[in-house]
Amino acid sequence: MRGIVFLGGRQLELREFPDPVPGFSEVIVEMRASGLCGSDLRGGYRAPREERGDPAQLKAAGHEPCGVVAEVGPGVRHVKAGDRVIVHHYLGCGHCKWCLVGYSQMCIDPNAKKLYYGGTNHGGHADRIAVHESACVPMPEDLSYEEGAACACGTGTAYDAVKKLDVSGRDTFAIYGQGPVGLSATLFGVATGARVIVVEPVAYRRDLAKSLGADVTINPMETDPVEAIRKLTHGEGADATIDCTGIPEPRVQMIKSARIFG
Repeated sequence: MRGIVFLGGRQLELREFPDPVPGFSEVIVEMRASGLCGSDLRGGYRAPREERGDPAQLKAAGHEPCGVVAEVGPGVRHVKAGDRVIVHHYLGCGHCKWCLVGYSQMCIDPNAKKLYYGGTNHGGHADRIAVHESACVPMPEDLSYEEGAACACGTGTAYDAVKKLDVSGRDTFAIYGQGPVGLSATLFGVATGARVIVVEPVAYRRDLAKSLGADVTINPMETDPVEAIRKLTHGEGADATIDCTGIPEPRVQMIKSARIFG
C-alpha cells in the first residue's frame, strides 16, 4: 500500500508499505477520506526534521480517517466488511475508567500499550489501515466521507466542548476563532438555538460563520471583542464562551467575556 509520511522541515514522502494484515479484534479500513489537523502541520509537517526521529521508522500520517471496512480479523464481533466507519485514532487499555467512558486518549493504565493511529501506527494518509474494532465508529448513510473525516477529530472536538458547556436556546454563546473547529462549534451552537457571537479576524471566515447561522461577527482587529460582547449582553458577558484559536491573547479575552458563573 501507499502512505504519506511527514518528514518534518515542510517535507513529505509518498512511500510503499506492506499491505496491512488484521490481528485479533482488528479490521482493515480502506480509506475514503482523511483530514488534515492543525497538529499534523505543527507536529509533523512543519516540525524540525531532527524532532521527527528516525525517518525509516515513521508511519503514514493522518489521524482523521474515514472509510469502509474491507476485511475483518479473528475475534471481531461488532464490525463487518462493508461497514462505513469513522476511526477514533486513540486506543488505550479498554478497561480503566476513562477508556470505559469513551476517552481512550486519557487512558491511565501505565502498563497498557497505547496506540495512536497516524503516530505509533499507520494513519489515514494511507490506502488501508489496520485498526482495533473498538476504534470504529459507525457512520450514518447520509454523512459523506469528508464529513466523517472531519468528525474524527476537529468537529468531534467542538461537539464535545459544546456538549460540556450545555449550551441551549437560553444562552448567548461566544466563539473565538472560526477555523474548522470554531466553525463546527458555530454549527452546533446554532443547532442548540443559542445566540451565537463569533470573533474572527479573517473576513472570509466571518462570512462563513454568518452563512452557518451566526448572529453576530466581530473583527478583533477593529473592535475590542470583550467590550463588544459586553455591549451585546447588557454588560453581563456571554453565558458560555469557547476558544478555538490556541493563541494566548484570545484565550484570555474568551475568559474575560464570560458572565459571572459563565
